[in-house]
Amino acid sequence: MVYHTVLAITAYLGVLAVPEQQISETQARHIAQSFVEFANSEQCGASIVESYNGEVNSLEYSDGIWTVHGDRSRVFLSGLSGRVRLYRGDAPPHIQWAPVSNPRLLIDDVLCLSIAQAVYRQAGYSDRLVLKNRTNVQWEPGFYGVEVHFARVVGDVEVDSSLGASFYYHATSGQVLEMRVMPDPILPPVLTPRISLHDARRAILAAIARHIGPVVLSEVDWRPLRLRAWYPMELNFIYQDLPFDRAAYEREYRTVLVYDVYYEDANARPHPGSGFRPGWYIRVDAITGKLLVVEKISSGFGASTSKPVPFGWDLGPGPIAATMGGKTYELSHADVLKVQTGSPNEPGVPVLLQRARLILNALYYPRANLLSVGDGKLRSFGRPSSELEAVLKDRER
Repeated sequence: MVYHTVLAITAYLGVLAVPEQQISETQARHIAQSFVEFANSEQCGASIVESYNGEVNSLEYSDGIWTVHGDRSRVFLSGLSGRVRLYRGDAPPHIQWAPVSNPRLLIDDVLCLSIAQAVYRQAGYSDRLVLKNRTNVQWEPGFYGVEVHFARVVGDVEVDSSLGASFYYHATSGQVLEMRVMPDPILPPVLTPRISLHDARRAILAAIARHIGPVVLSEVDWRPLRLRAWYPMELNFIYQDLPFDRAAYEREYRTVLVYDVYYEDANARPHPGSGFRPGWYIRVDAITGKLLVVEKISSGFGASTSKPVPFGWDLGPGPIAATMGGKTYELSHADVLKVQTGSPNEPGVPVLLQRARLILNALYYPRANLLSVGDGKLRSFGRPSSELEAVLKDRER
């Protein structure tokens, strides 16, 4: 369910507690009433299908949080800053779940973002939002709600989406029925990187060669390499070298300025619903250029249960970059042709091939003139074109 019980809301807000009250009851009443009236008016960009007048019935203060009860709505405010942390409109079922004959009639992403940004600013926040993911929730056939998760952006830096904001909308009008804002992150002291995106990519390619097996990787549209303020929660790190107390950073909502990217396993079959493939997050310190973590994301996040298939060596058009021994060569007309079988009787030489967003962490067998990726039954072989062969054999000498 999208809506939470009062108990769950109380538990969620417990992490937001502050030691002493900073805004008065009168201020809390005014903030909550103004917020409810704005969020349920056409000023925010939505069409209004259910009226909430914003009138406050009662207030209570506990553990640094003002809970403001209104006419079929509740607002939870930080007692320190007065910012709205959580809002719920107690809408009847026909508003929570709108009858929609065609999913094309649902509100689009542009309107979701525009409304969220306006309501978010009214809640007391100045940073920008970017849409990270959207779910068209279907209670039963033909009845929809829309839930969208946003990340915050401060300057040019995207903040870890786990410290973002979520909105639940009426499916066709865009009226906001719920808003949840995660705790404010403590941003890095410096938000300007000291290494370039190009240098970060070189460090990431080196990490792929060193820490990830012979696989085919693809950079994804939803998580390209870019600057982010990373919140270091403990996950499935296959490599980590963190120059700080990770547990303390997680406890205090501290973030680290990094370049990070997600590479999916291009051999894995995508989930039929989400399209998600398992893969790896790689994060490089944007100040020092140091590799911080390589994190493996497994099928537990929704990958398909279908069996993976060997790579078909279809690299697509464009130049190829070949990296061996720490040096990279740009080849304008190189390619690799698939061969049906291969049984090289020699050690392979690591080589990283990149074309557009596709990366092959491969092995090259010079005597057989073969490339391979994958292990076991998923191992497949390709033969380099003459231009690529010349580079590979020259570097192998």
